[in-house]
Amino acid sequence: DQTGLDVIIGVRELVARNIPAILVTGDTSTAIRKLPRDASLRLASKPIDADELLSLIHGLLDNGTAR
Repeated sequence: DQTGLDVIIGVRELVARNIPAILVTGDTSTAIRKLPRDASLRLASKPIDADELLSLIHGLLDNGTAR
């Protein structure tokens, strides 16, 4: 079984870039909070509303991680 984080890591390896990503998860366990810090990864809990998702996207774009 692959997790969303596994997919993000795989895509980053495939394109050889640390592309920005948002991991939307229903997992509220401490394992999610213990993920390594990553300036180009945002975590969001389900359910997520459109305004929150847009805010996360804008934050990644404004941070310059999408270049």
